Amino acid sequence: MKTFSEEITIAKPRKKVIELITSIEHYPNWQPELKDYQTFKGVPLEEGAKSKLVYSEKKHENIKLVETVLENKLPGNLKFKHSTEGVISYHNHIFIDQGDSTLYRMECEYDFDGLMKVLSIFTPNHFKKQVLNFMESFKAFAEGK
Repeated sequence: MKTFSEEITIAKPRKKVIELITSIEHYPNWQPELKDYQTFKGVPLEEGAKSKLVYSEKKHENIKLVETVLENKLPGNLKFKHSTEGVISYHNHIFIDQGDSTLYRMECEYDFDGLMKVLSIFTPNHFKKQVLNFMESFKAFAEGK
């Protein structure tokens, strides 16, 4: 199991950051690899909701995963479980009010199985870089709004 956290400061008030990160229609603006998002159980972003996400990456065929909302305690935090072949991950998105800005922290935990367990040994920072890219992309989008 691999655990780590990343954080960045977004130059927008927490209320605006929450509004943008929870607006599914904006996802393509900061997740260009996201090709499809379909909730198949519950209400999007409510606890217990499940959605199918499809990402297209340059080096891979489409990556399909199931996202489960484990906790929605906004404006403080939003916690997800993501499942795909060989990987189960947990992401706790934490939003700390700093007046005119927001500290955005993501606490991550990854559990690997099969081939992904072997690959994770040879690419130990892959998922950390991916999370930081995700956060930086969202920051750029949010600060442009």
